[in-house]
Amino acid sequence: MINARNFVIYRIRIPDDSEETPEIVFHSSSIEDILGIDEPDNFNNWFENAHVDDISRLKKAFILSIYSGRNFNETYRYFNKKKNKWVWINAISNPVLEPDGSYKYFNGMIIDITESKELEGILSESEKKYKYLIDNLSIGICVNDTAENFILANEEAEKLYGVEQNGLVGRNLREFLNADQFEQMK
Repeated sequence: MINARNFVIYRIRIPDDSEETPEIVFHSSSIEDILGIDEPDNFNNWFENAHVDDISRLKKAFILSIYSGRNFNETYRYFNKKKNKWVWINAISNPVLEPDGSYKYFNGMIIDITESKELEGILSESEKKYKYLIDNLSIGICVNDTAENFILANEEAEKLYGVEQNGLVGRNLREFLNADQFEQMK
């Protein structure tokens, strides 16, 4: 675990006093690269460069987690100073229950999901372009799945089938054809 590269494994001790900062029991050295921090043994440094729009949500989730024993699972933006860029982080931790049912530690993982988020953005843009193209064609376009359900239809296709706008997707082709017409389409 200490040799992790694309993720961080850690354990923190939850303080008895709510005014105290959690103590880092251990963390993999990859934290310095993933978060871009020089002093990873100071827990306050782990969140110091979180995006301003995410920090309030992170603090609430962290407090709820450590005082209720709930799992922590948050995705947020973080400015990695060493890389001089914003990265996407997914931090996950779970309480370690003691025999008496209390919890003193959280084991967790920090994962850099920047590449996945960037690919999601590229895919989303591609889907928008594709949808724009389909929606603006002057001919009816529709796509059915293997069960003959409409999974995509533009406005012109809806006009051809005589349904209201957004009224074709989710319906089945057999609703619109008799048995002979359906056989001819196969």
